[in-house]
Amino acid sequence: GTALSLDGVETGAVYHDFGGSVTRNEITKDSPLPIVLQWADPWGASTNDYDLFLIDTHDTVLASSTNTQDGSQDPIEYLAGSCSNAYQGARLVIVKNAGAADRYLRLNTGGTLAIATAGQTFGHSASQDALGVAAVDVADAGGTGGVFDGTESVETFSSDGLRRIFFEADGTPIKADNFSSTGGELLQKPDLTAADGVATAAPGFADFHGTSAAAPHAAGIAALVLEAAGGPAHVTQSALRTAMTGAALDIEAMGVDRDSGAGIVMAPGAVDAVDVAVADRNLAPTVTSTLIDRTFAPGADTVTIDLGDIVDDPNDDTLTYTIQLRPDDPAVTLSGSSLTLTPAGPGPTVMVTVRASDPDGLTRMQTFSVTVTAGNRDYDVDNDNLIEVSTLAQLDAIRYDLNGDGRVDGTTWMAYYSAYPMGALGMGCPDGCVGYELTADLDFDTNDSGEPDAGDDYWNAGEGWDPIGERLDGFDATFEGNGRTISHLFIDRDNYSGLFGETGAASLIRRLGLVGVDVTGENYVGGLVAEGAGDIHSSYVTGIVSGGNVVGGLIGFNNGGTIAASYATVRVSGDERVDGLVGLNSGASRLLACYATGRVSGEEAGGLVGMNNGSVAASYATGRVLGATDVGGLTGRNGIFGVFRSSYWDRETSGVRVSVGTDDLDDDGWREAGEARTPGVAGWSTAALQTPTSYDGIYRTWNLDMDG
Repeated sequence: GTALSLDGVETGAVYHDFGGSVTRNEITKDSPLPIVLQWADPWGASTNDYDLFLIDTHDTVLASSTNTQDGSQDPIEYLAGSCSNAYQGARLVIVKNAGAADRYLRLNTGGTLAIATAGQTFGHSASQDALGVAAVDVADAGGTGGVFDGTESVETFSSDGLRRIFFEADGTPIKADNFSSTGGELLQKPDLTAADGVATAAPGFADFHGTSAAAPHAAGIAALVLEAAGGPAHVTQSALRTAMTGAALDIEAMGVDRDSGAGIVMAPGAVDAVDVAVADRNLAPTVTSTLIDRTFAPGADTVTIDLGDIVDDPNDDTLTYTIQLRPDDPAVTLSGSSLTLTPAGPGPTVMVTVRASDPDGLTRMQTFSVTVTAGNRDYDVDNDNLIEVSTLAQLDAIRYDLNGDGRVDGTTWMAYYSAYPMGALGMGCPDGCVGYELTADLDFDTNDSGEPDAGDDYWNAGEGWDPIGERLDGFDATFEGNGRTISHLFIDRDNYSGLFGETGAASLIRRLGLVGVDVTGENYVGGLVAEGAGDIHSSYVTGIVSGGNVVGGLIGFNNGGTIAASYATVRVSGDERVDGLVGLNSGASRLLACYATGRVSGEEAGGLVGMNNGSVAASYATGRVLGATDVGGLTGRNGIFGVFRSSYWDRETSGVRVSVGTDDLDDDGWREAGEARTPGVAGWSTAALQTPTSYDGIYRTWNLDMDG
């Protein structure tokens, strides 16, 4: 086509050339039907952007369709039709936009164009397995007594062929590298012709014209053919097509043509083609045994079914077998007539449809189900939609079900269900499982030695506990502690070290205590959570936590969650962004009614928060804080989005005289004239912090309803 320029600059777009360098195709006959442009891209996945314009003789745009196609749209542009001949004499312009590949086009106006090509038929009537029917007026029958004699022509409104298709039903290209006029597959459409203009008893259709009349006329003849063959079980679709087209009366061009197909379908010849004596008929396969639904336990023995024992052929024809699975499942396979069922992990029920076909295409089908289920034990006894955890093995199994629905994520089902013997899918949760709950105190010191050692079940060659959830694949459900504790957690790993390595935005950890932790890592280290985007309520940690950057007694990086009514009594050490409770509190994160009492050492260190860029309210710290730069009683650094409200630290026990380390510009331990003071925080003596016993004085704004 011709390059499209704007103000002398080429845009990369190209006008379509309709032939003879004509880029503006005149509408010579208008129609109220819509004007539709389609091209050879898969439906719902077009990556080539074409546009359609209607212009007058002065190139003024009268209408346009300029939808974007960039990978998820349909390959179609659409203009409303005209009911008043308003478009007659106007021109249609097709533009291929920059970056679009050449594609086979179909432009339909419902009227006529100055430059037109054959191939009007489309849609379901032009599909590969359909019989497309053209129309011929019964009043035009040339023979004596109104009988067709071969001199007839199809109605002028009857859509011509041929029809080129480019994709299989699932969107797979027929020819992957060719979407031009030589690509895809060319179908003979229409297949045949039938009469219209016939009289009917239907009100308003006394004289019924159109392919809508011709198609049921052909269908009536098809019914006669099926009857003559002994019924649908005795004739294949291919044989039916051959009978109807083979007995058709040739019209128009000699042989099969683009307008009438094989010609006018004639009932006598079509019926004779399949009218076989009962004794000589080919019979469809029959079912001799029913395939029953099957339920397996994981890891059960493989079952092989010989389909030859299930289906028989009355004519002793050799049968071929195929299967269809919904959803697909590699555990169900077919080889010849052997159907093999290999029970794998628990999952959804698979519907298996078996089809047996004889050489003529006659078939018989059976459908049955295959289910692999772990068992029927209910692990949500109290019906609160939380799966009970009462052992370390069950705590460890949570890593295989990070969304807490009681179904295994991935293929590691055996590790999960070994911790939950006979556990059912969903674990019995009445309205669907949403997480886990602790129903017993747990202790990682499984050999009762009093310290982590090689005798403990989760020693893991000295690396200790493997955190639940990892970077970009975190725990994203509820973990209810029920006020119970987990003792002697030991970890000595690299990044993202904690009981939970990462938690998602939908996660909630509540009423859980970790006692005597010993957690060591590199970056993003916390006793309970290394990095979390979810909420933590009414939980605590005691023990030792150490690492590199972003280290906290409770959580290393609070990445958008709310931490409420929680505390840490942990000796915390690290390099930078080190804190008694939270190493790094990001912009959307909140700390509410929390405290920390442990000793903290590092740079950019604080008694409560190492680096705060979120909000902190009604919270305090009393632990000693040590470091050379950016050391504060409450936080080491407060970012531009960091906000404090009614939060305090103990000047005496912390050994620090500034609340926020970065307020102390010269790092001399004092806030002097010229050094700013972060609002919302204050340091008090131990006595001053202990004096109020009700919500007054410095605690007058602390009257918070934390339990609803």
